[in-house]
Amino acid sequence: MFVSVSDPAFIRVLPLQRGAYMRDLRGLTNSLWRSLKVLAAQATVAPSGASYDWETMLNVGDAAPNFTLPDQEGRLHTLEDYRGRWVVLYFYPKDDTPGCTKEACNFRDEKGRLEDLGAVVLGVSADDVESHGKFHGKYGLNFPLLSNPAKDMIRAYGAWGLKNFMGKEYEGVLRYTYLLDPHGHVVKVWQKVRPDEHAAEVAEALVELQKTSGVR
Repeated sequence: MFVSVSDPAFIRVLPLQRGAYMRDLRGLTNSLWRSLKVLAAQATVAPSGASYDWETMLNVGDAAPNFTLPDQEGRLHTLEDYRGRWVVLYFYPKDDTPGCTKEACNFRDEKGRLEDLGAVVLGVSADDVESHGKFHGKYGLNFPLLSNPAKDMIRAYGAWGLKNFMGKEYEGVLRYTYLLDPHGHVVKVWQKVRPDEHAAEVAEALVELQKTSGVR
């Protein structure tokens, strides 16, 4: 049977059909957006077992990649700002966790000795500025904590990788420390550290390096 578009019954149906169409379109758009976000997240994390040049740990003699990151107060720090000084650049997994708290407090307590040796301490993790601010204030830390949620700088220093906890593998920040000379080159690397003894270990290594190199 032929129905005219001017038929009142047909006109009443049109809004219903249009409403259903718009709901379907919104559902499709939301689904597509969720899929794109998942793909983007997957693209920023290396698959397990993958090896990328920008995730390779730096070696002694390498030039340290430059960076600009905010600290716990939002103030920006650039590696070039510390040219002419020794730099202790340590990476840690997460604010206010047992091992990371011990390590941070150990560096806090050794800061005076490290300063006397001409060194600055910079801590780095993927926590945001707000988290750093709370951690910094809670323990009275006396050196900058740099924030890198995007993990690009952490990856550039090879400090992002596969970890294992209670038999479960996951990716995260690795507890690495680099000692950089006043010219911005790596002179010492620590891959495994004792959080509550590490700062003293770094200070002792710096004393020996300054003796052999003659650079203060």
